[in-house]
Amino acid sequence: MNFNNPTLETVLFIIHQRIINKYLNSTTTTFRICFELTFLFFAFFFLFLLVYLHLTYVGKETNCFVGLSDNYPYNNNSDWHILEINIVTRWGLLQKKLNDKKQFQSKQLDISVEDKLDSIDNFNIIFNELDLDWEDPSFLFSYHQAYLLLPQKLREIHNVFVKKIEIESTNICFGNKFSQFLLENFVGYDTVIIQKLISISKGRGYLKNVQTKETYYLYHQSEHRDTNEDLQSFIIFKLSILIGSILTFYFVSAVAAILIRETQMRIFDLSIDLVSLFFFHRRNPIPNLLVNYIFRFLVLTLSTLGATVIVYGFFEDKNIAFTNLLLMCLLEMFILISARTRITSKLLPQFIFLYIVLFFIYYFNFPFGFHYLAWLTTTIFSIYTLLFFFHNFELQSDIRQRIR
Repeated sequence: MNFNNPTLETVLFIIHQRIINKYLNSTTTTFRICFELTFLFFAFFFLFLLVYLHLTYVGKETNCFVGLSDNYPYNNNSDWHILEINIVTRWGLLQKKLNDKKQFQSKQLDISVEDKLDSIDNFNIIFNELDLDWEDPSFLFSYHQAYLLLPQKLREIHNVFVKKIEIESTNICFGNKFSQFLLENFVGYDTVIIQKLISISKGRGYLKNVQTKETYYLYHQSEHRDTNEDLQSFIIFKLSILIGSILTFYFVSAVAAILIRETQMRIFDLSIDLVSLFFFHRRNPIPNLLVNYIFRFLVLTLSTLGATVIVYGFFEDKNIAFTNLLLMCLLEMFILISARTRITSKLLPQFIFLYIVLFFIYYFNFPFGFHYLAWLTTTIFSIYTLLFFFHNFELQSDIRQRIR
């Protein structure tokens, strides 16, 4: 790496040596191998889940709404304005059964916990006293987004009719028991509901997750499906996604590199000036020094906010945008501090480029896919690759230098 300030390179090298020494003294070879293989195992495990769920649900027309489309056609002449879809989970069924049972007398609620455990009926008292509030997944679909923004009172005033349907989480449309377990406990039902609504509404309308308050515009996915009608459109569409993914990676990585390098330079310059002021007694007034660096860090903060807003423009999901920028910053810090061998400096960025570009391709190609699971898989693969190069090249290089 070429640095304009060789002193900064010296400081980074000292930090690298201290990290190496601390890591070698506090870990054993067996621990490092197990730690590395653990990330590899979870990386392939989440990759398997991603492939399995994607092949099972994305682009597939499930039969969760069988019979509904005949009685309530999905067009602008429907006799409902909002379609409320409630997923009844196992926890929801349990809570409903408990609420339907006879209420116990207030004096019975004073029984000790040990006595309550003596029978199944008394377990219900414990459940109620714990005040366990379970809310089943719920979605609102409408052709007009304005209906979804109205609160309940305004819907009643303006006679907005809501058609409610319930689907049990054990319904066969959610796949086998393993798929149902994943949907109910980990990935959620958003993708499954979206895929079905797109197939029967022809990509028109909006879907809102009541719990997360997130609103999906279903036309995005229908645009992607229209490009598969002929070979020419298909090739152009795939090439545009590939080029866009590569450009997005280079932009995000450039922003992360600039932020990390500028932050390091500001902190380093401030440290040098403070050392010079207190230990070498240089004549530099403290107020002027503080004002100077406050202004510099203010400019850097505004630049960081501006760069973050620009990165957000590439993603509809702000959580993925923020974590993407954060991961790129952490990888850039590792490369600056600990990438000392030639093979790490050359190959590690290429692997990171491959992982993140593949994620971008999936993200832009399937707007309503399992993005969080895909990003988690990408992150774990990136961390594993970082550990692999650090253990097998950086540590080994330092050990060989010590032996010599």
